Amino acid sequence: MWIHRLSNINREDKTADCAHCGEGIDIKLEKGVKARCRTPLREYQKTDRAKESVARAKKKARELGKAYVKDNAIQPHGMTLQEAREYREGKACEVCGETDNSKLHVDHDHVTGRVRGVLCRNHNLALGLLGDNVEHIRGLLDYLERTQET
Repeated sequence: MWIHRLSNINREDKTADCAHCGEGIDIKLEKGVKARCRTPLREYQKTDRAKESVARAKKKARELGKAYVKDNAIQPHGMTLQEAREYREGKACEVCGETDNSKLHVDHDHVTGRVRGVLCRNHNLALGLLGDNVEHIRGLLDYLERTQET
């Protein structure tokens, strides 16, 4: 599995304790993405299956061009870009009602990969920045209500 449960994350040293791999392991840090254990990725990259998959993708890219590969690459929610476009078609942001398909995103649970629905770019980013954490979202709402001028 690519995502392992992490605790005691040290962003300076890029280390954490992993429930699966042990203490003080290397982690991958990306802006706006939860910290991830690198061990599963490294293990997968060493497998013949991964090497064959990369070789197939490179061959297909040469044959069909970059646009085809980009549209048909599997996204984190398990759909290709084309499937995501079709999924968003005729839908609206479930928060604000935005209907412009080019501004809509397929929202998914980052732990399970399960598709939850459609959100506009702003609400999808906000949810991600809040870490899909209901307590943080409620806290932010409470803060806004408390500080709102009447």
